[in-house]
Amino acid sequence: MSALVPSLGLDRVDRVKISVLILVALLTIGFSLFLNKPGHLIGDESVYHVMTRSFAQAGSLELLNGYHEFPSKELVFPVSHPIDGRLLSQYPYLYPVLASPFYLAMGYSGLFVFNTLALLGAVWLCFATAQVLFRDRSLSLNACLILVFATYAWEYSQAAWPHAVSMLFVCGAAYFAARAVTDRETGRSALLALMSGVIAGFGVGVRIDVILVAPALVLPFLLSNTVSLKNAIAAILGMAPGLAVLAATNYAKFGILSPFSYGPKPSGSAVDPWSYLPVALAGVAIVAAIRVWQQPGVRDFVRTRWRLCAAGACLAIVLMLLHPAIWTLVARSAHGAYQLLVDLRVRDLGILEGALSRGPGGSMIYMGALKKSLLQSCPYLVTLVLPLLIVVTGGRDARRLGLLFLVPASFWAVFSYFAWHGGHSLNLRYFVPTLPFVAILTAYGWREVMARTVAPALGLRLGLLLSVLVVAGSTLPVHIQMRPISELEFILLTIPLCLACLLLALLLAQRLTSGRLARLAGTCAIAGLVLSFAWAGTVALTYDFPRALIKRSVTHRMSAEMASTISANSILFVEYATPFSGVYETDGIRLAQVTWDDFAGFRPLVDFHLGAGRPVYVLVGEESWDKARRGGLLDGLELVEISNMLGNPLMQLVLKPAPGRAGAPQRLGSKPNLNDSASRVGP
Repeated sequence: MSALVPSLGLDRVDRVKISVLILVALLTIGFSLFLNKPGHLIGDESVYHVMTRSFAQAGSLELLNGYHEFPSKELVFPVSHPIDGRLLSQYPYLYPVLASPFYLAMGYSGLFVFNTLALLGAVWLCFATAQVLFRDRSLSLNACLILVFATYAWEYSQAAWPHAVSMLFVCGAAYFAARAVTDRETGRSALLALMSGVIAGFGVGVRIDVILVAPALVLPFLLSNTVSLKNAIAAILGMAPGLAVLAATNYAKFGILSPFSYGPKPSGSAVDPWSYLPVALAGVAIVAAIRVWQQPGVRDFVRTRWRLCAAGACLAIVLMLLHPAIWTLVARSAHGAYQLLVDLRVRDLGILEGALSRGPGGSMIYMGALKKSLLQSCPYLVTLVLPLLIVVTGGRDARRLGLLFLVPASFWAVFSYFAWHGGHSLNLRYFVPTLPFVAILTAYGWREVMARTVAPALGLRLGLLLSVLVVAGSTLPVHIQMRPISELEFILLTIPLCLACLLLALLLAQRLTSGRLARLAGTCAIAGLVLSFAWAGTVALTYDFPRALIKRSVTHRMSAEMASTISANSILFVEYATPFSGVYETDGIRLAQVTWDDFAGFRPLVDFHLGAGRPVYVLVGEESWDKARRGGLLDGLELVEISNMLGNPLMQLVLKPAPGRAGAPQRLGSKPNLNDSASRVGP
């Protein structure tokens, strides 16, 4: 395989790694173009679909799904706002703008290709950032391999929501920040810091949480021994243009002049800057404490009077925790962090969320499968304790490692405080932008373990042997996909935590002991790391992604069947819109969900489109038909069965013939009588 890459002074191992990454890139593009099923996983993707289609075809920030013709709640998405006859998405503008060329070329599939290219760009930036910081090609390539094979990032390249693109912007901003940190030429360093801010500012237009990269762009210059206010200010000023454009679009959409707004009444996770104040204040306090600790006089004082300092620190912590506000902040953040980073099973069973059920052990179940915390998805992340110790003790590379830690720390702190887990996904999608950084830190930890181990080959062989067994066992459907939830809770949620605890113990044993025990711990730690990499990649590829792919395949097929059955320039009423969102690709088809307002807007919308000469179709269950009949919503209408889908008849609604004309009204029963002379077939 190394023959794919010319020598260029590379050793054989690095050439193999590069060849593997090139092969993965080609296979990923090929999968996205030819094998992926571009169906809709959740309603958010339907919104991004319509956002992109509206901007690509009409240059509009509105959701042009028929609401502008006749406003009705049944045309309103849960994450949108009807304002003055316009339907506007709560989400920022930049993703549909950037995805528009791909949409014009390939339709909805173009969003998947766009995300694929974004992932590949993030992988390249992962390599480039690691190279800038550590000048170690082997470490940089290892980070890329970990990102691709041992995280769930790849799944989000085969999707239509913008997590892969937000990861690209976060990586781009951090790359220029890393260059600014390592560049000794003052003017050029400030320009690089400015560029990092520009990328972050516009990245907020993709997803608002991209702003969480800001601490990594500013704090390295404020916490260094030679404080560079110039660079910190440059990074902050660089964010201004992108935030200003986003604020302007929010004003055009909602009349709110703020970049951090989801509209007047946001659904889902509200964007209210004041709600983040406790986390921000805690962050400022931590930064201030670090800055004080960095003073040489403080360190000398602590070293000479460490007992007094320890007692004083404990007393200060106790006194602070006695304050109700501080205790609430700490307790809430700690509980949220344990949920998202360690084990989601501790989440309150009383919290009700759409599409969610709970397993017998408290597990969270979406799409009939188990959702996992970050450590349950990637048990090797305990390796981050090694670079963290370097940062805390101020060792070699402390400042550069600190920059890498700032990105995941910001995301983890904010989302833990709110305990936001990302809803309908089998892993933590909000943490996707952090995965390149934990991959680099893990690669650094891997290098540290290997450097301290006398015989790494033995550990590698042992790890590979165990990994083969894991991969072989996990890829058999009877062993993973077909097991009951009660068994999978132990396999997918408990085992990775046990693996992480064992790996952490081995890493600490290697670091804190010496001689034969340290060598044995190091060998076992290498084996455990390899096994953890294999575990993470196998679960992501054989459990998480197949579930999403199956659901996308189903919704893609349902939409295609519906689009081929009904006419263009029509309206379709359904009980749940997401599975049929692919019909937006057919010109003029409008999709209305009757359950949004319990049929309140059904008849006015039907009458409007019938009056405009457009076909009207309805696909609902018997209970909904009965509700419509009892409410008089079908009076004066004739029902014609077009086909049968999902066990329910797809009906076309037409006006009854005028009195004295041929034909009789179709009576609504459990199913229409297709032999009745009153029935008409076809749109």
